[in-house]
Formats: sequence, C-alpha cells, structure tokens
Amino acid sequence: MVALPLTRLTHEVEFIKKDEIFIVANRNHPVMQFAHKRKDSSYCWIDLQDTAPFEYILSDYDTILGSTSRRQFQKAGMKPIAYNTNISADLGASMARAGLGLAFTYHSCAEDYPDTVYLSIGEEGVFLELALAHPYSTYQSKAALALGKVIREVFA
Repeated sequence: MVALPLTRLTHEVEFIKKDEIFIVANRNHPVMQFAHKRKDSSYCWIDLQDTAPFEYILSDYDTILGSTSRRQFQKAGMKPIAYNTNISADLGASMARAGLGLAFTYHSCAEDYPDTVYLSIGEEGVFLELALAHPYSTYQSKAALALGKVIREVFA
C-alpha cells in the first residue's frame, strides 16, 4: 500500500481509494467553537487558520502526515504552535483525544471514541490517494495476490 504520487518507486500501481486527512481533537477542546457542520456527512470542518492559537502534536517531516500537515500550514500562511514535532501518528492522535493538543490522522485510521472529534481541513477536505504497488511484470506469490484481494475488498 502506497500513497500517490510515487516519488521514489518505479512500480506498477493500482488506485484503491482517496483517504481524507483529519484534524483530531477532544470534543471539549476550545477549537470546537470554530467547527462548522458539513452538509454531506456527520463530520465537521474547520478553517486551518482558526486553529492557529492552539498547540499541535505533529509527526516528523519525513512522514506523509508530517509533510502534508506542514504543506497545509504553509498554504494557509501560518506557522503552527508545536512543541512535539516528532511524534508517531498513533501517539499524536491519542494525545489529541486526551485534550493535549491537535493532531492529524487518516479517515481510515479514525477510531470511534466518545470524546473525540475528527475535523475536515477546510470545507472541501484534504485527501491522499492510496494505491497498491508491485514491481512491473514480476512474479507475485499467492500470498501477495491474496493480500491485494483483501485490501481491495476492505477498501471497496
């Protein structure tokens, strides 16, 4: 499973799905005063600039969430408040659920917790394209083929 576009791999890819990147917040976090209800779903959205006064828990620059979040900050013309900038995505989301700041996660990783809210970034959201990758015209084991089949079914 890879995120598109591929930058280093020269593999055959098969698009699987678009996965939205969310901001994770505790339901009682003060950022919620800026949240807007989405018309087409149960999720809310937030203008990234409205989050500027609040602390972020960020993944490292060399991760997809880390680089994507920083691109979004740059696009919004803001420098986030962040003291924890080398945190794994899972730990960051856990810390955000506990109310220790805001973090980023993927829709496919969003877990249902009573005090947790997942906010779309902007009204349209920010998405990542996911794909299956395998070397061009090479043998694939039965296990690799079966794994690909399961991934397609789960994300269908």
